Amino acid sequence: MRSLRDPWALDGWMVHRHWLAFRRELAQMRRALAHADGVVANVPGARTAFERLAPREGRTPYAVVTNGWEELDFPKVEPVPRRDRLVMRMSGTFLSSDFARLTPMRRIVRCLRASGEHIDGRGRSPYFLLRALRALRNAGHPAGSEIVLEVAGQADALTLSLIEESGMGDAVRMLGYLPHSESVRFIREADALVLPMHGLPRGGRARMVPGKLYEYLATGRPILGLVPKGDARDWIAEHPHSAIAEPCDERAIVGALAKLHGDWRVGAAADSVRSPRTAEFTRRSQAARLAAYLRCVLADRSR
Repeated sequence: MRSLRDPWALDGWMVHRHWLAFRRELAQMRRALAHADGVVANVPGARTAFERLAPREGRTPYAVVTNGWEELDFPKVEPVPRRDRLVMRMSGTFLSSDFARLTPMRRIVRCLRASGEHIDGRGRSPYFLLRALRALRNAGHPAGSEIVLEVAGQADALTLSLIEESGMGDAVRMLGYLPHSESVRFIREADALVLPMHGLPRGGRARMVPGKLYEYLATGRPILGLVPKGDARDWIAEHPHSAIAEPCDERAIVGALAKLHGDWRVGAAADSVRSPRTAEFTRRSQAARLAAYLRCVLADRSR
């Protein structure tokens, strides 16, 4: 049996040297899917991609076993007392490589490379979020001065440069790496949590979900989902006080920030509330799902 975390050949973050190299990777992935007794995808979007690439008529169907959250880390949800500023927090690392200044030759090389999907990696940076915050501040909206972003993760030089150039450096606190136990407390005590993803062309759906989303959901806190259409967006939308915007759409992010700030101001988001689906993502639930699938694969092999 094979377990494929992502449909790697179709992943827009996987850049191949040229079109033929991409086709070789795609053929290799199709062969791996075709010869496996069973295949586990980590999100429904990945399973859909597998089904289109290598249908399994008459064989054990593809399964989905997601990442998850540990019940010992999040035994219960608790309200967050209101502070004098709305504290948005992100656990993880921004990716700002799309803002690198390239030489003309490097630009040519990048254009010749191939990928399974076109993505806008700028969405994984703080660029559009900080532009939206600055727009609110320039417009005199209270959110522009009452929101602070705290990030528990490493920051490269490009990310630090984007923060400095945004004019919103006073609203950002880079805390560096935190041990897991401290990271859990860090996100549990946030007013809202930030999840940035890459942008996709209109009509596209993401085939992956960042692993941090499962712990975000376990906190019951509102999430600012800067995410394209896909499983992550669908799951975040189930929370009553979360807000969603396209990752590279400054105007949409302005609206999402204003919504979060409005809820925070009136105390509507003080209580932590888990969406009903959250229980499905415990590691215990996912282990049970994997065990059931393995039994199904073994039963099919014995026929």
